[in-house]
Amino acid sequence: MSIAYTRWGEGDDVIVFTPPLMTNAELCWELPEWARALRRGGRYAQHVLIDKRGIGLSDRVVVAPSVADHVADVIAVMDAEGLSSAHIAGFSEGGVHGVALAALHPDRVRRLLMVGAPAAGVPAVELEALTRPTDRPLPTADEAGAMGRQIIKTWGTEDSEVLQRYAPTVAGLPHIRQWHQRFERQSASPGTIRDFFRAQATYDVRPYVAGVRCEVMVAHMLGDQMVHPAHGRWYARNLAHATHVEFDCPDHVWWFAPEWEAMQTRLLEFVVGRSIHDDATRVVSSVLFTDIVDSTAQAATVGNARWNELLDTHEHVSAGVAERHRGRVVKSTGDGLLAVFPEPGHGVRAALEMVAALKAEGVTIRAGVHCGQIEVRADGDVSGLAVNIAARVEACAASGQVLVSRTVRDLLLGDSVRFDPVGSRSLKGVPGEWELYAANPDT
Repeated sequence: MSIAYTRWGEGDDVIVFTPPLMTNAELCWELPEWARALRRGGRYAQHVLIDKRGIGLSDRVVVAPSVADHVADVIAVMDAEGLSSAHIAGFSEGGVHGVALAALHPDRVRRLLMVGAPAAGVPAVELEALTRPTDRPLPTADEAGAMGRQIIKTWGTEDSEVLQRYAPTVAGLPHIRQWHQRFERQSASPGTIRDFFRAQATYDVRPYVAGVRCEVMVAHMLGDQMVHPAHGRWYARNLAHATHVEFDCPDHVWWFAPEWEAMQTRLLEFVVGRSIHDDATRVVSSVLFTDIVDSTAQAATVGNARWNELLDTHEHVSAGVAERHRGRVVKSTGDGLLAVFPEPGHGVRAALEMVAALKAEGVTIRAGVHCGQIEVRADGDVSGLAVNIAARVEACAASGQVLVSRTVRDLLLGDSVRFDPVGSRSLKGVPGEWELYAANPDT
């Protein structure tokens, strides 16, 4: 059995994640809204993310694994990485595995973090006693079964309901929806998810809780549609050394929520045992903004299905071009993107290549490039006047055009790119007049 995993980050603390229902150790890095949390966490601790057997990049299985199988696989990864002990973080189903691991191998677990974990095997009457008047009703067995069947039926399709139930705050964003459908398909097949749901129905966490002796944090989202907060309250009541925290959030997948940074800080501080503070790093970079021309009209003309395909093409082509030119896509803007590059030449040549490559795919964009000092936050997002200027330059560009500021043009005098003046412009919110130039390959 081959188990896939990835390790990153810095510091003496190591956090091993006991995996939830679905993961993919590669694809999680391709979505900026997920990668930002991974990168930020890596500033304060080393992380080990595992694709459990049957899921993601790990070997497929014929029979859904048991709790004991999952525990054995985590121990195997820890052994492979030379980790005699580590902090364990269990999200969703992974919380059940984390409790079992802490009980069966107490010498291997330093602290246990549980987020959105189901109290598997606990009778509904016990959970009902822990609900509050402000909670949504505890789902019945029939309601939970119907939800599971609908998830399996639409798994990985345009009609998939996973994102709506797991992260409703971002379910309406086309680029996340398109990525998540691909993530579902490449994490598991519908049949595998069905078998894993059936296996989860046989789990019983109660025999393990008395054996957990380490410090535990039980965290839960009050609006979680997948796992009712009463489950977290049951753990908080029955684990000997538990700290309980509830976040006012509607998402099961916390790292997509607007308040993800504050929540991650609280969770990380428990694990590493100290306060953490983010400091923005100031660097000089080339900033690129792109935008699909007449996106609203195009969406109305081609229809939702074709428009979503074009957005997906735009995202993947642009990300590949940025990587080839030593850049990084910071985030999608819905029908465009923001990327940064270490040098102005990289940003300009990437913009020109994006325009040409996307035109061949039937997508017309415009782009703007500026170079200046930016602030890079711990989550990978960027800010500063240079970012604002690049956005305003892009807004001045015509269809299929790459505009740059005079700053970029002056830095690249003598380069292989030709810069044709287009005149001065007033950039909204930016003082003074700005000379702009159209970048073209010097043929």
